[in-house]
Amino acid sequence: MKRLLFFLFFVVFCVQASNDSELFEKANKAYEARDYKLSLSLYKSIEKKDPSVWYNIGNTFYHLGEHVEAAIAWERARTISFYRDCDDCNGNISMIGKKIHWPNEVHQPPRSFNRTKRFFAGHSFLLHQVLFLFVWYLLFLLIFGNRFFSFKVKRYAVFSVACFVVFFGAGATLKHQSHTSYFAFVICKDVHLFAGPNNDYHIVGQINCAEKINVICEVNDWYKVKHKGKVGWMMSDSVELV
Repeated sequence: MKRLLFFLFFVVFCVQASNDSELFEKANKAYEARDYKLSLSLYKSIEKKDPSVWYNIGNTFYHLGEHVEAAIAWERARTISFYRDCDDCNGNISMIGKKIHWPNEVHQPPRSFNRTKRFFAGHSFLLHQVLFLFVWYLLFLLIFGNRFFSFKVKRYAVFSVACFVVFFGAGATLKHQSHTSYFAFVICKDVHLFAGPNNDYHIVGQINCAEKINVICEVNDWYKVKHKGKVGWMMSDSVELV
């Protein structure tokens, strides 16, 4: 029974991958023919979107004059791309920022940060927690297990394990941040920022279209966001998550 289920899953996966590949080729041909509406529809219909699909969606939105949507698509491509493939996305996003006069330039993380983030992205949060606790346990044994190691071996072992503690601790922190916070682009003009998740609360600020904000949590149809040091609430339909 297990073999049959595995076989069926494999067949479905192959069929889906084949369909996505065909849609991608058709979308590329429509894009080359400058039929941008058709190509956009085909790109969006792809089930599993990899960085190349999101990058092409951004290019299509750009040719359609939808600059904010193009920036969002390129940002999505950059988020899931390997660090070496981020340069084109960064250049396009900076270009869009100048074209639509972003009040604040979208911050580009250092390349070393992107490299580390991409490495940890393929592993689960639970795995990082287990590894972090395991290396802490090893460090404890090395420090207090005097009978097992000579002083010279112990010194180098403690240093090596301490580096792993920092490494896996950073991985667990990055994974935790990716699960608890995310960012979005404002897609409407002059969006009000309210003190609570309701229009009855007083206005604490205003955010311009195309600005990038940090989303803290969601309550019904409202997002609690942070922008330029201010924390407030806005309608979920006025932003698009990345």
